[in-house]
Amino acid sequence: KNVIYLVTTSAGEDISNSVGISWHCKNQGSYLVYQIEGSNEFITVTPSEEYWSIEESYMVDPYQNKRYVCSVNLNNLESNTKYIYKVISGDISSNDFSFKTADRFASKYSFLSFVDFQYSENQTTLKLVSKFVQMIPDANLITCSGDITDEGYSEKSHRHLFDSDVFCNNILAFGVGDHEYWGTDESPIKM
Repeated sequence: KNVIYLVTTSAGEDISNSVGISWHCKNQGSYLVYQIEGSNEFITVTPSEEYWSIEESYMVDPYQNKRYVCSVNLNNLESNTKYIYKVISGDISSNDFSFKTADRFASKYSFLSFVDFQYSENQTTLKLVSKFVQMIPDANLITCSGDITDEGYSEKSHRHLFDSDVFCNNILAFGVGDHEYWGTDESPIKM
């Protein structure tokens, strides 16, 4: 349970041809496979992988204290193309995720931009984002200018947001706000 989680696709240097993908994994040695939608050929990518422990950092986590934080950068992707990917750890595979690169030749580009999600555990936030994603289905980039959760220390809040179906098939570009630096004692925490 909870072997692969917090899988996130983020904007690369140019979202028409690059993205970053990160995830947390209970086990060492996980990897990513991806393909162009409809292709039968998967490309395997080994991530940079760093061991991390919350209890060794600053607090106890109600989910999982020790894990490997993994990330890859996919470059030289095709413009205006949908990609499918998943993370594999041993005999366990994540769900399929997807993203679509921007069309580098388009005169217009649709994206969704939000400010101050802050209370992401509130279902209203996810319903609002989901409604906008339905209204503008060609917008595959979602931005938020910061304050993603109320308290940055709370992994529960981050999981509620990033492990939801709302964000799993979009490229994300989130800024850091003051709430990302707050902990349970309401004093700033350097992260």
